[in-house]
Amino acid sequence: MTIVDEMKKQRKAFEEIHAALNAGQRAQPPDLTEKDMKALAATEGEKKATLEIQALQQYIIDLQQRLNRAEETAEASEALKIKNAQLETRVEILQSQADELVALRTEVRRLEREVGKTHGQAYIEGYKAGLREQGLEEE
Repeated sequence: MTIVDEMKKQRKAFEEIHAALNAGQRAQPPDLTEKDMKALAATEGEKKATLEIQALQQYIIDLQQRLNRAEETAEASEALKIKNAQLETRVEILQSQADELVALRTEVRRLEREVGKTHGQAYIEGYKAGLREQGLEEE
């Protein structure tokens, strides 16, 4: 019970109550047994333990989230390693095909020159044959 309640029960005037409060007068603390004191202490300990448990649970949740993100990053990294290996293989295949294409281009140019030479010789032979038929060339 508070000092104000006590003074009201004693039918003290408003001014007297305020004067007592201003003078620092306070009510008597409640009588608590040793058992009550232990119960209060236990309750405070339980509150503290509960707060600590909640903090630790939140920390565990945060760590689990970090672990999940790390695992996702590791999976993405592994997928990228596989994709990179596939791309490197394709580059090697394309490089070997490029080498083959260069060799084929060289061969095509050689054949074009040979065809051109053969075509030119055939033209000359045909021209000479035409001249012979006309009697304009010596045999």
